[in-house]
Amino acid sequence: MRKFLLIGIFLSFAALPFELPVAEALHGILWPWIGDGYLLFLCGAWIIAISICFILSRTLRVGPGWQQFIFYGGIYISLGLLAVLSTAFAIPQNLQLSLQQFIFGYAAPVVLCFTLFHMNDEERRLTWLAFYSGWCVFLLGSLVFLFISWRSAVGDGSAFGDLSIGQKLFAWRYTFGQPWNLYSIYMGNANKESNYLIIFLLFSASFMGNRTQHAGTATRRIYIAFWTLAVFTLLILFSRAALFLLPIVVYASGFWKTLHASIKWAIAAVVGLTATIGYASYSAVLAYLFTATYLDDASGGALGTFSERFQQWRELGSYLVQHQSKLLFGLGTGGYGLHFFNLAERGTHNMFLDTLAECGVVGFAVLVLLILWLFLNSLDFFRGKNPHAIAFVGTACLVGLMFREHSVSYLYVTSLGGLCFTTLFYSLALSRKNSPAKMEV
Repeated sequence: MRKFLLIGIFLSFAALPFELPVAEALHGILWPWIGDGYLLFLCGAWIIAISICFILSRTLRVGPGWQQFIFYGGIYISLGLLAVLSTAFAIPQNLQLSLQQFIFGYAAPVVLCFTLFHMNDEERRLTWLAFYSGWCVFLLGSLVFLFISWRSAVGDGSAFGDLSIGQKLFAWRYTFGQPWNLYSIYMGNANKESNYLIIFLLFSASFMGNRTQHAGTATRRIYIAFWTLAVFTLLILFSRAALFLLPIVVYASGFWKTLHASIKWAIAAVVGLTATIGYASYSAVLAYLFTATYLDDASGGALGTFSERFQQWRELGSYLVQHQSKLLFGLGTGGYGLHFFNLAERGTHNMFLDTLAECGVVGFAVLVLLILWLFLNSLDFFRGKNPHAIAFVGTACLVGLMFREHSVSYLYVTSLGGLCFTTLFYSLALSRKNSPAKMEV
């Protein structure tokens, strides 16, 4: 029975990367026939059910690791509960959306990570190995759709085919959302996928045990395959924030240290050669990356589209100042989108403001305190012994991404974004569980 449950958890982890694109496709393509297709392919409910069964089948081992994780997880889940409560009072018709967000975005990731504390080290390593294997299969599948979509873009006789290769790479990102671009449909959302990849690249070595002496050939191959496919995908998706964070993640994750000196020199040579010889072709890409200058020479400034959101945030600020009850108790889940855009799924492109709009001042304060607590614990501020470098970098990266997106995920659609957040708690708690031995980073 336990073996069956463990296999179920492996499959749940492996399916997570497919959750967002499948849910997006069901929601968009099948909407006329089935309505809201999000609920047809969501791992969250399955994860909760099989995780609870697995936990009940094991004897709980009391220790500092799981206790600390439950503390972190309780604070994280409280944000979801606040959203449910605020929706119940503010916008009752959106209670279903709020419950979906709570179950899939908050509860499922916490239960899933807590399940890992009921496993031995080998079971835990195999679970993460299944997760990264699922990512590899997902990203390999994306290459098929990329090939089909790229041929459609180049061969349709439009001006796209006359651009230089660098300009094509730049313009490609702005064909996302076109009905013929199967790659963008498969990926679901470019910015969200980039967020996920950055966080899980950072934790890949420590979760898979790649840098330990017990790492086998299969683990190393999956590790290298994931890094190769993920970095390539990040370049194709061309999310500026993710690309700026990538060098930090390459170093902090330990990936750079695993490379042979000759490979490092080869990578440096290729980057230098490309920058020198291909500048004329790739200048459009570089200009956009650093100055947000488009093909028509219009510049969005160094902040790009980020600067356009300031006006959006000012409007929200003015509204909350004028309606102080909404500032205290929030607009409920989807309230901001309904009020300003008549669309519940629209957000503020800033998780801090999104939480303030949904849950009010209390929810905002809880989120800020949670972030501060994560930073302090990653530095081991209260004991001053073993700072956790990866958790600190991960928290910093995620906070940076939270300022540019309305949340770390579509919390009402997929559990993967919540898992990005809870892996920070999990990593910190696991390092305490393994004390006094310091966890490898």
